[in-house]
Formats: sequence, C-alpha cells, structure tokens
Amino acid sequence: MNPLKMIKEFLENLKNILLDYLKSRIFPVTVLMIILFFLLGRRLFILQIKNGDNYQVDFTVRTEKKLKVDSVRGNIYDVNGKLLAYNKLTYDLTFGNNNYLTNRAEDLGISENQLKNKIVYNTMQVLAQNNDKITAEFPIEFKNGNYKYTVSGITLKNFLRDAYSKNSIDELTDEELATKAEDIVYHMRFGGSDVPNFDISTDYTNEDAMVILACRYALWLNRYQQYVPVTIASDISEKSRSMILEHKDDLTGMDIIVRSERVYNDAKYFAQIIGYVGKASEEDLEYFNKNSKVPYTSDDVVGKIGIERHCEEYLRGTDGEQIMYVDNLGKVIDVVKETPATAGSDVYLSIDSDLQKYCYDMLEKEITSILLSHITPNAYAPENNKDNEIPITDVYFALFNNNYIDIEEMSKKSSTEFEQGIYNNLESRKKEIILYIRSLLKENPVNNNDLSKEYQEYLEFIFKMLGDKGVYLSSEVDRDSKEFNSYINGNKPISDYLRFCLENYYIDTSLIIEEDKYYDSEEIYNELVNYIIKELNGNKEFKNMIVHSMIQQGYISGSDVIDLIYIQKVLNEENDEDYAAFKNGAFGPYEFMTRKIKNLEITPAMLALDPCSGAVIITDIYTGELRAFVSYPSYDNNYLTNSVDGDYYNKLLTDKTTPLYSRASMMRTAPGSTFKIISTVAGVEEGVLGIDEYITDMGVFDKVYTKPACWVYRDFNTTHGTIDISKAIDISCNYFYYEVGYRLANDDGYYNDNLGLTRLNKYAAKFGFDGYSGIEIDETEPHMSDRDAVVSAIGQGTNSYTPVQMSKYITTIANGGTCYDLTLLDKVADYEGNIKKTSQPKVHSTVDIDNALWDKIHNGMRMVVTDDLDHNELLNNLKVKVAGKTGTAQEDTSRPPHALFISYAPYEKPEVSVTCVIQNGYASANAAELASFIYAYMYDKEALKDASFGQSKTDTSD
Repeated sequence: MNPLKMIKEFLENLKNILLDYLKSRIFPVTVLMIILFFLLGRRLFILQIKNGDNYQVDFTVRTEKKLKVDSVRGNIYDVNGKLLAYNKLTYDLTFGNNNYLTNRAEDLGISENQLKNKIVYNTMQVLAQNNDKITAEFPIEFKNGNYKYTVSGITLKNFLRDAYSKNSIDELTDEELATKAEDIVYHMRFGGSDVPNFDISTDYTNEDAMVILACRYALWLNRYQQYVPVTIASDISEKSRSMILEHKDDLTGMDIIVRSERVYNDAKYFAQIIGYVGKASEEDLEYFNKNSKVPYTSDDVVGKIGIERHCEEYLRGTDGEQIMYVDNLGKVIDVVKETPATAGSDVYLSIDSDLQKYCYDMLEKEITSILLSHITPNAYAPENNKDNEIPITDVYFALFNNNYIDIEEMSKKSSTEFEQGIYNNLESRKKEIILYIRSLLKENPVNNNDLSKEYQEYLEFIFKMLGDKGVYLSSEVDRDSKEFNSYINGNKPISDYLRFCLENYYIDTSLIIEEDKYYDSEEIYNELVNYIIKELNGNKEFKNMIVHSMIQQGYISGSDVIDLIYIQKVLNEENDEDYAAFKNGAFGPYEFMTRKIKNLEITPAMLALDPCSGAVIITDIYTGELRAFVSYPSYDNNYLTNSVDGDYYNKLLTDKTTPLYSRASMMRTAPGSTFKIISTVAGVEEGVLGIDEYITDMGVFDKVYTKPACWVYRDFNTTHGTIDISKAIDISCNYFYYEVGYRLANDDGYYNDNLGLTRLNKYAAKFGFDGYSGIEIDETEPHMSDRDAVVSAIGQGTNSYTPVQMSKYITTIANGGTCYDLTLLDKVADYEGNIKKTSQPKVHSTVDIDNALWDKIHNGMRMVVTDDLDHNELLNNLKVKVAGKTGTAQEDTSRPPHALFISYAPYEKPEVSVTCVIQNGYASANAAELASFIYAYMYDKEALKDASFGQSKTDTSD
C-alpha cells in the first residue's frame, strides 16, 4: 500500500475522532480537569517552593504563656529613718534551651549534648577566675573518691522518681529504689539505663563532671517548660557578669538575670523583731490567700516571721507580668505584652536603732559580768552550792556541750594528731565506763550509795534515756512502793530495780524484743541490758557526760581545751596576744578563759551557762510605742532569708541557748515582787487595806498552813517592823503582802482562796495581764495565778508573764493608770512617700484609783532606787530621777533565780519605762544595774565615762 495514502487515511480518522470527541460530553470535563490540575500544581509550587519557609514558621504550634515579674519588696526603717531591711540587686546565672543550640551543634559537627556540656564547662572556668562557682544542686556528691547520696528518705525517693521519669514513687521497682549513687552517675554520664543520658565524656574530671551533671539535670527537669531558664549560680560578681555577657555568643543558653535579695543591717540586733522572708510554703499560702486580693503562689517570697510576716500586705508590692508565645518545644516565639511591677510600701518601726543596739550590747555585758562573778577556779562545785558557783571545768565543758568544740570532728582523717589523741582517749574512757555499767547491770550489782557520784549520774541518765525513748514508763511507777523508794534512796542496785520494773510492766518490752517470739524473764532482762548498752554507745549526751567527767578529773586539761579552741577555729590564733602569752606561760587556763569572756571573745551565748539570756523593753508611756525590744541571744537572719543556709540553721537548732526563741516576747517568768503594785491596788480598792494603814511584819505568816516567811526573816532572822504601803514597796516586804493576799481571800471570816485570786486577777487584768501585749509579732500568752492567793500576792503562785507584758504593766503605772496596747510600728509609706498607715495609741484598759494611792505607789518606787538600790551609784547620781521595782523569781531551786527590774523616768514627769529581765540572773540588783546604764545613755551620757559593771551581784531583798 502507498505510504502517503496510509498517512492520509490515519489523519482523516484522527480528525474524525477529534471532531467526535469535541462534539461529545466528555470534552468539557477533560478541559475542567486539566485546568484544576494546573491550579493545584501552581498552588503546591507556591506553598512548598516559593513560601515554604514562611509557612513552616506559621505552622509551628503557638501557645500563650505568662511569666510573673517579681515586685521589689518594701524597705524597713527605724523610727528615725535608718535603714534596717532592704533589697540588694544580685546577678544570677541562668541556663536555658536556646533556639540556636541545635543549629550550632550541627555546625560544629558535635551532638547537642556535647555542646551543652562544653558550654557549662567553659562557664565554670569563667566563674572560677572571679572566685564564683556554679551552685546548681544535685543529690549526689563525689568525695574522697566515692559517690554518695546527700539526701535520704522521701527526698531520695522523689529524686529517683524524677530520674526514672515515673509519675509517682509507687511506680519505681525495688531495683530502681535500690540504685546506687555511682550507678546513677554512670548512666547519666554514659547511658545504658532508663535515666537521662547527658553524654559527659571522660575528658572531664569526675569533679567537673558532677558540676556539669548538676546543671544538665536541672535543665532536664525543666524540659516541659523550656521557656523558663534554670538558675545555676546565684549572686555572682560583676566581673563574672561582664565576662559572661562578653562571651555570650560562645556561651549559648547562658544568661544573666537581676534578682532582688533581702538584706538585713545589724542583723543580730533586730532579727527577733524583723524576722525573715522565704519561699511560700503550703501553710503560708493557706494563711495569706485567705485575705489577699492577688493570690500567692509557691514561687512567691513571703514574710516567715516577725514584722516581715505581719506587714506582708504592705511590703509585698504588686507583681508585673510578661505574656509571650512559645512553640511546641517551649521556646519563646514572641513577647506580646509586658506589665511592670510596683514596689512594696516601706515600714517604719517605732524602734530607735541606736538605743536598741546599745541595750543589746549592755545586756550582753551585764550577763557577762554576772557570769564572771560566779566562775571559780575549782574543778567541782561545792556539795551545797547555794551560791550557784560555776567551776572553771564547767566553762571548759560548755564549749563542747554547746557544739563550739566538735567531738566528731576529732575522729575524722582530716583532724590533727592532737585532736585524734583526745578522741581516742575519750573512746577508751567510754568503753571502760560502758563495760563497768554492763557489769553493774549483770554480774556485779552494787547499791547506788556505794558508787561514785560519776557513776550515780550515769545510772540516772540511763533512766532519762529510756524515758525519752518511751521504754521506761515513769508515770506508771508506784512511787509508794518499797522497791522504788529503796532504789531512789540508793539502797538497791539498778539491776534489781530494772527487774522490778519489768515484773510490773513499767518497761515497754515491745520496743526491745522481737514480736511473735517467746522469751523467759531472764532473756527479756538480757535484751533490756543489750538495748541499754547499744543506746549508750550511740548517745551524744552520754558521750558529753564522759567529756565533762574527763575535764573534771583532768584527763582533758584546761590547756587542752584552749588549744582545741584554736584548732577548731572557735577563735583565731592570728594576732591573739592572750593566746601567745598563755603558750609562753604568762598565765594559766583559768585566767585565759576569764579574759576571753570579759572581752566577749567567748560570749555567754557561746557557753550557755546560767545566765546566758535576757530581755530589755523600752516603751513610750503615752503611746505604747516600743523604743527598744531586745532579746539576747539573737541570730543573723541574713542566713535564713532568701534561701536557708542549712548548716547555720542546724547550728541554731542545736544551740543550747535557743537563739531563735525571742526572750522578750516568748519567755514567761514569775513577776516576783514587781507584782506587789497590783496587790497594793487590789487591797485598797477592795477595801481590805487602808491607804495610810500600817502592818507589822511578824516574820512568819502563820495564818495559812504553809506558813510562808518573809525574805528578811528567812535570810537574817529579823523582821521589817511596822510599815505602810510606800515602805512595803520600798523594802519589798513579803509579810505585808501575804497579809494583803489573805485579806483579799477573806469571805465573811473564812479563807476563800478562789475569792482572793479572783480579786487579784481582776486588777492584774486592768494592768494588761489578761491578754497579749499588742505587739505585732508572736508572743506567749500570759498566765494569771490560779493557785494560792497569799503567795500570789507577792508575784509567785502561778503568775507568769513575758518581759513585753511586764512592760505594758509598768507603762500603766508610770502614766498613772492608762494601759496602752504596745506596738512596734510607727508608720507605713508607699514607694513615693505617701503615708498609708500611722500608729495610733490604743487603750486596753484604765486603772481608775485615787491620786493619793498613786502617790503612795510612786513614792515607794522612788524609794526603791534611793534606799534599796542606794549601792547603785550610777542609778542614784544620774541627772534624771528614776523610780522602779525590783523582783527576784525563783522557779527552779537547782538554778539561780531570775532577775527583774521594772522602772520609769523622769520620776517627776515620766516619759519612758524600762523593763529588764535576766533569766537566771541571780539577783534583781543585776537587772537594776543594767537599767542604770540604759538611763545614763538616754539622759546622762557623761555619767557613762567612769561607770563600770559589777557594783552588785547579789541581793536578797525580794
């Protein structure tokens, strides 16, 4: 066939097909499909090729987050505008997941883990150049070549829960709960377990790796909030800050934030008033959120105690806010709104800071003076130590007992050869004593009377120890039993008495033997002995008793103690002339110690002997505003604010002087003879005592069966004769007030104790003893006497009040009957200086009595100073006249009585009251001596030039 003809026919057929197709219904559909495919292709090109990057950003998940911007806490000032508490700006170093970390790691050809480790390590080097360091915490430490947990219990379980990414502790397997510290570290460094792997290579030392691990772990814990950086170093220097910012491109993820840190000036003088701040606890949140318009969260810093807590609503300020968008990884995309924070208001106290500091220092010096007057060079106190002498061996031991010389430090490998020698001697002595005690309990029973005093004390301690453990049920013991009295009187061995206790179920055997196991009586006794020996071996108080005995017996000499003082850095040897002179033989240990105490290098607070504490309150008598509120000893609240210094806090908790305890507001004591003013008012107002009546002191008051004696009869076998109200106040005649108390209890010829107490308490309430003082910080509730009207009238019975409550009382006397609620606050002003609140006098009650009675009372109180305290030359030679009342409160016959002096001045036109209380201060004259220095400071500074402590250390007047 002709090829041309074939082509022609093909084209003709194709033409016919196309014409048929164009005429068919399929053609429009085909055209439509072609157009749609073209449009779709064009759209895909735009989305994926032309604008792909932009749409990828838009596709990212955007979540709105809010960050709080902390407000600046208000300042605290004294009444004269001197700054006491403020906020210091500090630099904190944070580490966060930066957007550039992944890209930079890729550029460097390393993993993101390796890059982060390198950044942390380089940051460590920068900080080290400026003596700063990373402070991120990790609950494992590397020490002496070993890894060990630094936490235990529930805290350790919580760490393991987080490390293994469990939702709860219950999900942890037994194997996971038992994970060793070194295994956790190994797997976090190199992998191979369910804990996170941070790929910290062996190029880093173990010490450096632990720091890197702490930072990486903190960052990992924050993995679901990557927009929030973690703080890895606090309060770094300006030099470190500058260097980090200078190298910020290399230290990707590192940033500096400015933080406000609370700082307290002259901390020890004001800590008991101001308190401190810290992160809000659950209890804090519950307390503050009851009335707060802006809710608190666990991230908020709040006042924990003191004025910081009471004035929280003013000091807090208003937090700001930052609103941002973050991606699905928690990284910041955009900040859309910022609201600035508003500073808190400033609080002005009524306290005069200069007066406060002077009173604190003088109180410490007075206590020191009392202490020195009773320290003797003897090794032992006399058998009948009625003068409460303090043997020098008790002073040496006090440094051990109050943890200034640490026995356990002596056992460490790092301790000196000298320390180890003393510790080994102590351990040998302890072993010897315990072996002998075991023999007394087992095969060698000896009656207590035939033992030395040292071993009698050890055996007595055993019962105390068993009682503390709940093993010895002392409250269950039949004290009328022959066995009990025989043992108490020393006529029975301890082994016999313990067997008696077991037989009568005075020993809780469930605490010393296994359950579901049969024991006969001898086996139970053997288990009890084993329990006692085991507990003695590990008991610190028992070890301290042995130390005391070794000091008394010369096994540990005074010279040894002095050397330990310097070895353990209680005192610094550098430039210490006394220590150099002592080592050269210029004087002995006794003189050395008394020199150091006198110079306050070793303070009463360090020794925790009697006395070691006290309080001073100074009050404006027409407003109730406190000018001084002193509690000794105190503490440094800078260590407890912001974040708690654990070592310092633990030291405070173990300190025998309990410095966290405010003596001024929490220490209740019997008021002693200071209470006699109330008894005077009660007697006259109830019509049982005439204003001009005289009563004759008969020595012994025999109208009640207890037959209490007047102090002058008890001590000097004489009486005060016939006296009136003013003279009774002056010489503090107990007999006079026994009679007043007895008359108040007279119920139609019958003695009614409740009636007498009701009448006394009625007037005690008028003077403010029926409730709290009114101050803005915590105080102990007062207790008006509920027993024995006769002795309650001289301030004994169960009368018990704090120094600040005593101040409320004397202030009422000083101003002639207006009882004000006391206050520590002067005013509150906002950050612009606008006054938001001022202190206004608040009347608690009034004492409305005849002026003639007030004259009798004030005259008697003036006579106390001029007659009873005439030996106090400073007090009686001041330019200002002082009136007051002494008081001595004996609450524990084994310890010295408390010393009290309440007073006011000027006598003719009173302005202030001064209350001085020295716990176990021996005699009221000591408290009066302290007051004399305070009045001299306020009214007659010239008189201080030649004044010195020690004018009187003992008296028996009340």
